[in-house]
This record gives sequence, structure tokens and C-alpha cells, in this order.
Amino acid sequence: ILADGLLTVRCFGIEVNREWQGLAMLELAAHFAHLKPDQGKPLVCVEFLETAPWNIAYLVSEPRYGLIGVRMMEAAIRLSLNEGFHGRVGLLALPQAESFYEETCRMTRVEEAGRHGMAWYELTQEAASVFLKGGRS
Repeated sequence: ILADGLLTVRCFGIEVNREWQGLAMLELAAHFAHLKPDQGKPLVCVEFLETAPWNIAYLVSEPRYGLIGVRMMEAAIRLSLNEGFHGRVGLLALPQAESFYEETCRMTRVEEAGRHGMAWYELTQEAASVFLKGGRS
């Protein structure tokens, strides 16, 4: 998708042995941060992020591959850095994914920004840096 001559949607996935293990679609230049100190600044919006069901621990007793969602969030943060958005990422989370975004990804829920029965989460520049360091401050 192009806007003002710029590619605004990026898609990527993780493939192992010719099987997709996870997919994501990210939107650029259309969403802005709600949280201070980044309020009003552009961020990468995760429009879609999905891990294959055989990789989700609560669905299967022995997932084939772990950390697929973590690696895809890392890619979203790195895209944000490459685009000059300083690691800022936002998304609407399905209820079953909220703990992943809060606990694993260190994102912050923004109460006033949720819609369609989903909560809006943001990763600030500072939290993105911590995430990329493996959760260490």
C-alpha cells in the first residue's frame, strides 16, 4: 500500500522447513503515540501478528518452536528504529494476547485508545530499548 509515494504496509513471517511459523503485518505513518514522552510522535502499528497454533503453549502440550511472537515483535521494533520512530510500536490486542504484550513485550495499556472490544498497547522508546536488551534495564 502506498501513501504519498511511500510504502506504508510491511509484511513478514518466519518460515522453518517450508512451513510458516508466524506472520505479521505492520503499518507505518498512520498511527501516533498516546504515551508521554512520545505522545503525538509516529509509531509502527502492528495490524496483524499471528503465531502458528502448533507453536502456542496453551494450545499444544509441546510447541514445535518457541519465541515466534517475541522474534516478530523484535522485528517490529527494529523496523520502527530503521524508520526513525525510535522503537515506538502500538497495537490493538485480542484479549487472549494481552498478557503476552504486557508481560513479555513490556507494552503499556492505553485505556482511552482501545476500540472494537480490544485494548490498545504501546511500546515506548525506552521500553523498546529494554526489550531489545532481553528485558534488562
